[in-house]
Amino acid sequence: AKYVAAPEPGQPHTCRYVYTLLHTYAHTLMKAVAEFSGLDMGSLGEYLFPADLSLVVYRNGTTMDLGNLSALWRNYNTVFLEHLLEPRTLMCGAGSLCDSSGGACPSCIVIPETACIAANQLLSRSVLRGGPAPREDQPHQGERIEGYVNISMAAVTAAAGLNA
Repeated sequence: AKYVAAPEPGQPHTCRYVYTLLHTYAHTLMKAVAEFSGLDMGSLGEYLFPADLSLVVYRNGTTMDLGNLSALWRNYNTVFLEHLLEPRTLMCGAGSLCDSSGGACPSCIVIPETACIAANQLLSRSVLRGGPAPREDQPHQGERIEGYVNISMAAVTAAAGLNA
């Protein structure tokens, strides 16, 4: 198993927020892939490339059977992509405590540690949908941050209004 030291709370850094965003979205994507394909969460893995603002989710099983993933895309391509933007996908199913803290729990985006590249550190649904600042951003504790999905949707809506 990989060991990653827990990040120390402190001043917010862009690189920390970028990593948290990519990591949180990778876990959200993995949960959705598992839900639509029937694959176990433990059979998926992630690679994060913060410098390139990208991520890869892959099947880490010992067989080369990609039938579940290809069937997911063939049968649910548009539904799957729409699911990733639905508000319920970005919320915790365990109740309001996790939602109000902006963090992560096993009911929402925490995955088995053997499948996680960073031992479930630097995860916060707030960076996706908005909410309380992550616990590592100590100076902004108790403040609300805007989430990436909210910012992106607002930009798309504004661009559509300009082009109309």
